[in-house]
Amino acid sequence: MKIITTYLVLSAACHAATAWCDFDQKPVSEQWQTRGNATVEDAKVSGAPAGGPTGKAMGVTSTGRALIASRSDNLALADLQDCETLSFWVRRDEGSADPLVLDMMFLEKDRKAAFWRKVEITGDGWQQIDMPLNWFRWETGRVPLWNEMKHFAIRTRGPAGFAIDDISLIDRDPAAGADYTVQQLAELAFGKDAPNVRIHADDSKWILTNQPELDMEKLASHLETVRKAVTSELKLPEASRPARVIVFADREQYAAFIPRFGEKLSAQAAKPQSTGYHLQGIALSFWDPEFGTLRPVVTHEFVHSILSNYALTDSSHSDWWQEGVANTYQLRWHPQANFNELVVNSLKSENNYDPLETLANGGSVEMNRYWQVATLVAMLREHSEYMDKLPNLLEGFLKTGSTDLRPLLQPVYGKSWDELTNDWKKWTATRYAPVGISIVPADEGELK
Repeated sequence: MKIITTYLVLSAACHAATAWCDFDQKPVSEQWQTRGNATVEDAKVSGAPAGGPTGKAMGVTSTGRALIASRSDNLALADLQDCETLSFWVRRDEGSADPLVLDMMFLEKDRKAAFWRKVEITGDGWQQIDMPLNWFRWETGRVPLWNEMKHFAIRTRGPAGFAIDDISLIDRDPAAGADYTVQQLAELAFGKDAPNVRIHADDSKWILTNQPELDMEKLASHLETVRKAVTSELKLPEASRPARVIVFADREQYAAFIPRFGEKLSAQAAKPQSTGYHLQGIALSFWDPEFGTLRPVVTHEFVHSILSNYALTDSSHSDWWQEGVANTYQLRWHPQANFNELVVNSLKSENNYDPLETLANGGSVEMNRYWQVATLVAMLREHSEYMDKLPNLLEGFLKTGSTDLRPLLQPVYGKSWDELTNDWKKWTATRYAPVGISIVPADEGELK
C-alpha cells in the first residue's frame, strides 16, 4: 500500500486502566439524569467474576425508549480525541429471554450532535464490553466532533432492565485515537495488503483508490481547486476533519463496500443503485473509462464530504442545502448543456417547481427538483441581498442541528416566504436567461 502523503498522528491523553465512572464515589442521582421512560438507582454489585466490578453499580429500569445521560457538572468527560476504546461491565436483569439492545452514545453540550453505536447483550451474569470509538457513527443532525463531547449516554429502545459499572475510556495506543485513520479506511475499503492501492492524504482531504488508470495527481489537483472554491465562496471554517473520497476500481467493489461499512458501524446499509454515494462524510464512486479521472459524480460527492467535514452539516437526507451546493459546483466544473433552458422552461409553470417553504424543510428532495435547489443556493450565494448572510445561515444550521430553513428565514434574512420566492424567481429568470449553450454533457445524473 503506497502512502503519498501521511496524515497527522494523534497523541495519547486518556487513561489506560482507571474507570471514568465506577459509581462508588457519589450517588447515581448526582451524576446521571434521565429523559423518557427510565429510572436509575444505586445498586450493589453481586455475582461478578474475579477482576470484574465491585462496590456499587447503576441499576436501570426502562419501560420504553429513554436516555440515561451523565451530568456534565458532576461527571465531566475528558477530551475523547485521543481515546480509542469505550469499555464497561454490564449485566442484564435475570429472566429476560430477549437480547438487551442499547445504544451507547456521546453527546455534545446542546445534544444536537452525537456519536453512537448499538450493542446487543445476551447471556446471564456480568460481561465486559469493549467498543472501538472510531467505528461509532453520527446521529442524524449536526456532524459531531470528538473533542466537543460533554455527555456519555445510554439509550434504551424499549423495556429494559440492567446494571452497568466501571465505565472506562481507554487509550492503549499513543498513535491511535477516536477517529479512524486513512490507513484503517483503506484497509476496510480494499482489504489488507490489496494491490494497486494508492492514498493521497493531507490536512484538507483524503483520496483513496485501487484503480491503476486513475491519475491521482490530476484528481488531487482538481479536488483541491473545488475545495478552495467551496470553502471560500461559502465562507466555511477550516476543516474539522479532512474531506474524503474513495474511487473503487469497479462498480461491484463500490456497491459491496457500503454494506460492509455499515456492518463496521454496527448498522445496516443497502447496496447503492446510483453511480455515486455519500455516507458518514465519505464520498464514494467507481472508475468508468468513459469519464476517466475527472468524473462529474466524484466532484458532486466530494462537495457533500466538504459540507459534512467542514461545515458539519449532516447528509443523512438529500436535503435542499446539501444537494443544492453539490449540484451547483458539479455544474461549474461539469456543465450540463441544457441546464439554462431547463431552468427557464421550468419557471413557466408552478407545476414544475415546489413551494420553497416545502422544498427547504430539511428533508430529502427529489432528483427532479435538483435544478431548483441548485438555483436557490446560487441565488443565496450571488444575490446582493443574500450573499453576506451565508455565515449566519451556516451558524443557524449548527445551532438547530438541521438545514430546515423555516425557523431561520426571518432571523437570518428578514424575509417572508413570499418575498424569498419572488426574489428567487426574478433572479433565476434573469441569471439563466441565455439558452442554447453548447458545452460538455454531465455525468449520468443530469438535472431534471
